[in-house]
Amino acid sequence: SQFRLISDWYCFALLESFSLKDFQADPVYLAKRMRGGLTPTAVSDAFERLGQLGLLKKVDEKWVRAKGNPILVGEVPSLAVKNHHRQMLSRSREALFGQDINEREFRSTQLSFRRENYAAVKELIRGFHRSIQKLSEREGKGDDVYAFNTQFFRLTKDIEL
Repeated sequence: SQFRLISDWYCFALLESFSLKDFQADPVYLAKRMRGGLTPTAVSDAFERLGQLGLLKKVDEKWVRAKGNPILVGEVPSLAVKNHHRQMLSRSREALFGQDINEREFRSTQLSFRRENYAAVKELIRGFHRSIQKLSEREGKGDDVYAFNTQFFRLTKDIEL
């Protein structure tokens, strides 16, 4: 369950949808509300997985979000993380061409960097992600679920001369 929770892009998006103003715990409604071609069955299966991991619970036969934020115990298999990021890059590509510029923000900067500064950049990125999460938590009920993805990787490779 933890592998698929990480691996399938929509699990955390569906969990976050519980914080929407117009939320309905109806798989048919959520399959229509979410981009990416989800089926009601996929939504129901994700709810079950989220429930098994204690992130959702049933109250009067309805799914509700459990208290707290998702915390993954132990190492997450790298294949699950890679699958997740591959799927999110696909969602990004769809947003780039399918969403109005007023609904999305894309930036790209290429920089020359010393490898010794990689850890500092990684911590800055993680800190910025935490700041965005805190802003979201302060807002209360949202209008939409957004993805915030960041990549920092080498465009060059070592070669032997």
